[in-house]
Amino acid sequence: MTIKKHCLSLLFSAALAIGVVAAPAHAEDDAVQRIKDAGVLNVALTPTALGFNYKHPETNELIGINVEMARIFAKELGVELELIQMPFSATFEHLLSGRSDIVMTATLIRPERLEKFNFSDVTYSFGFTAISRAGDGRDYKNVEEVVEDFKAGNIKVGEQTNAAFVKIIRDAGIPTTEIQFYENKQDAIRDLALGRIDVTFWDKPIVEFFAHLNPDVAEKINIHQNFDSPRLDNGYPIRFEDTELLEFVNGILGRMKADGSMAEIAKSFGVDPEILQTN
Repeated sequence: MTIKKHCLSLLFSAALAIGVVAAPAHAEDDAVQRIKDAGVLNVALTPTALGFNYKHPETNELIGINVEMARIFAKELGVELELIQMPFSATFEHLLSGRSDIVMTATLIRPERLEKFNFSDVTYSFGFTAISRAGDGRDYKNVEEVVEDFKAGNIKVGEQTNAAFVKIIRDAGIPTTEIQFYENKQDAIRDLALGRIDVTFWDKPIVEFFAHLNPDVAEKINIHQNFDSPRLDNGYPIRFEDTELLEFVNGILGRMKADGSMAEIAKSFGVDPEILQTN
């Protein structure tokens, strides 16, 4: 045995004798126990998904369906709840870095996202729509009509950074370099009303909720009611290794959908519980 190996062997034996050598790490982390030991469930979310996670217009309190669900998760775990607010574009990195345990905002389940993390079972399923300025005469029926108008040089398109709609419209024929990006959808809508862009897209129930809360903006925009969109599934992103947390979340979602309590939460925030029906 070389002197170097002999020294390492002696050091390991000494460490073992006083109990400071860590046990081998498990292939999968027990996320539920980790959260219980920490005493807090860290949830990343945006404050802009109206009806789902947003600020009360009068009290500025963070409320919504996902906020209530987060409270239920934390209560069942027996821990405190930490709601960490950030732009949507920051939520995935925040999760993957370990600074949050779960993302609980309106997040479409997309193939490219499934390559980075797991999703819970489907939380909500709904379509999206195009939005243009009031009085501009446009009445889009599908994404292809928007792309046709764009290629003719008639419109400018704006979208939220990292929103799933970016890939949808890019795949349909609008280059990423030709899209005006925004930190959140509210900024895109306001620029639309001001004439800086001509079209954007948003989840239909959320933009309708936005219009209800902001009548001054609503009168300046046109939500395309006849827009043909598939229902898109949403879920809660969770890291691949946190399989115990995934099972815990799915168990509660299944129970609350079955007993109707999740539908009651949706209705309490003025959201049609029909969104709980999956494709």
